[in-house]
Amino acid sequence: MKLGKYLLQSFIVSLFFVNTYSYAMDNLPQDYKTEVKELLQKLTCEEKIGQLFMIATVVDPTDPRNARALGMSINPTKSSPEFVHKLIKDYHVGGLIIQGRSDIKPVAEFIKAYQEFNKGHNKKIPLWFGQDLEWGLTMRIEDAVCFPKNMTLGAISDNDLLYAMGKEIGRQCKQLGVHINFAPVSDINSNPANPIIGDRSFGENKELVAQKAIAIMNGLQDTGIIACAKHFPGHGDTEKDSHLTLPMISRTKEEIENVELFPFKELIKADVKSIMTAHFAVPALELKENLPASLSHEIVTNLLRKQLNFKELVITDGLDMQGVCKDREDGYPELEALLAGNDLLLCPRHVPEAVNLIKDAINDGIISKAELNKHVTKILAAKEKIFEHQQGFDDLENLQNQLHTEEAYELKRTLYREAITLVCNDNNILPLDSNKSVCCVQIGQTKSSPFGETLAKQFSIFLNTTLSSEISDSDREHLLSQIKLDDTVVIGMVGMTRAAAQQYGVTESIKKTIRELKDHCNNVIVVLFGNPYSLKWFEDIPAIIVAYEDDPDAQIGAAEVISGALNPKGKLPVTASEKFPFELGLSYETIIS
Repeated sequence: MKLGKYLLQSFIVSLFFVNTYSYAMDNLPQDYKTEVKELLQKLTCEEKIGQLFMIATVVDPTDPRNARALGMSINPTKSSPEFVHKLIKDYHVGGLIIQGRSDIKPVAEFIKAYQEFNKGHNKKIPLWFGQDLEWGLTMRIEDAVCFPKNMTLGAISDNDLLYAMGKEIGRQCKQLGVHINFAPVSDINSNPANPIIGDRSFGENKELVAQKAIAIMNGLQDTGIIACAKHFPGHGDTEKDSHLTLPMISRTKEEIENVELFPFKELIKADVKSIMTAHFAVPALELKENLPASLSHEIVTNLLRKQLNFKELVITDGLDMQGVCKDREDGYPELEALLAGNDLLLCPRHVPEAVNLIKDAINDGIISKAELNKHVTKILAAKEKIFEHQQGFDDLENLQNQLHTEEAYELKRTLYREAITLVCNDNNILPLDSNKSVCCVQIGQTKSSPFGETLAKQFSIFLNTTLSSEISDSDREHLLSQIKLDDTVVIGMVGMTRAAAQQYGVTESIKKTIRELKDHCNNVIVVLFGNPYSLKWFEDIPAIIVAYEDDPDAQIGAAEVISGALNPKGKLPVTASEKFPFELGLSYETIIS
């Protein structure tokens, strides 16, 4: 094996891990220390190596909803349950990350079945399960409660609400049997063109991102769930998707230290239990060309572990992503990630090859058995804590009721309402008088929305129409022919998309229609149920509300802002243009009762 190039790096890592091992043990109660030490002594070298892996799975590879997850990376663990069984049985893998799409009951049954299978082959240590549940279970589970995305949360002033959301998501994770939530996203959205972060970020301001991330993290961890701050050292200023290629962060070292690292520093002070390292090159921090941060000893060990003094779990981003596995031989991303200083290897693509390479590295003295023990000790210590407090889910039939509580839905409703942002209100058009006759134009769908239905209950609607995202000239002319100069037109942009490359679903025909409506009548109100960066196309509109998402609660809340039944409290979490800067948000002095 050509592993000699790792010898010096391994020596440096070994010096550092003496301290992290001590911390992992010192941070445990005495009875936990004894159990972890005894368990570690019982494990074979192969069983220890297996604990380093959390392999990617989907609940049902034949489900059409999983086509994207299966296509994003060619990973045999996702498409073959039999192969997953083999990895548990023969390679002692320590955990599974559930990707793709499914529903509550199948996921719970999946977790329970794999725990039972593992008991039959690895009686010493239970599996742990992780998921990306940034806006709640619905990110992966369709019939779950859908909480707001981070950009929406960034508009909310009351961080106690974000803590409550984190705590509720943590409660639901425990009910389901999930132990690690790979959230919160802690990247600063400094590049509006970012194709992978976008509305997953809380915003453009480092203090805001840190405060929101800490609130979510505290809520999760107060339920016993491991939160994971990602994507270290900051994925906000990229224009490429690391699932598909290797992005590059071109900022200076000073900029990275003062901006991108700020949320992670604050999260470390607040005792976040894990941090995810990302697959992008950072020339200012790592001199080796095109080396992902996740594989960089300089970034993972020297920066994160030493300089920032992070003692908890360090987890790679998915090692089946093209940003890290492209142009690397089977098993080498996993080996390099371990040598860089990561503890947990997420979504390994080639487990047998990686296990063999790691064993060879141990036999060749590149990784000492003591170093392996220190990684595994941190994992066992984390498992010991979460399984001590993890509740079961034997009552699968009642699981839906346990997750769909009135309290969860009331919290969801409150979050969406608190985020709604009024960014301009020329001549105090809003709130509208309840006696006013209104034209409601819903763009982006072909049937009435909760927004339109709520407006119809509040006002006399003389025209209620729906238009697709591609508006024909004839449809535009027909609409204009029905509207007079003094009419009030409310435009709901319901069918927006999340992608900057698609202009968030704001087509040229939509822009033209809204421009002509504005020129045709005096009172035009636009409501954006999507990304606030799209505001730059509507600078001459008299009144604009940003509701951030098209969730029914956001739509109903926006309609209530128009009527004055709800006072807008949100603040823009990003700068859309000079007219629409960060933290802009208007309120009504009085609310119509």
